[in-house]
Amino acid sequence: DLKLLGLFRPFPIATLAPPLSRVSAAGIMLAILTGLLLFSVRPAAYIQNTAFLIKMALIVLGIANALLLKSNFHWKVALASGELHKSVRVSAFLSVALWFSAVIAGRWIGFL
Repeated sequence: DLKLLGLFRPFPIATLAPPLSRVSAAGIMLAILTGLLLFSVRPAAYIQNTAFLIKMALIVLGIANALLLKSNFHWKVALASGELHKSVRVSAFLSVALWFSAVIAGRWIGFL
């Protein structure tokens, strides 16, 4: 996401995207697995926790954003030519905002 927003300019998107996409997919799968284990300890309490529900919604939106980006025609153009369309940059910004917000919501779970 940071590369798509203009950081790390010397590194081509076509080189970074494939391995980072796989690492991201593995990371989200691991987070889902460990999250389910944590959820299983007190499911009734978590379901009633507003911060938890917000975090879950943000995670779903973050995954949906990533899937939409991957199916975006302009993403394929970016991989082939390095040219970043506005929709790709908007998706990257949304991704950073959604995942950062999910982390903040996760921190609030213990306080609500």
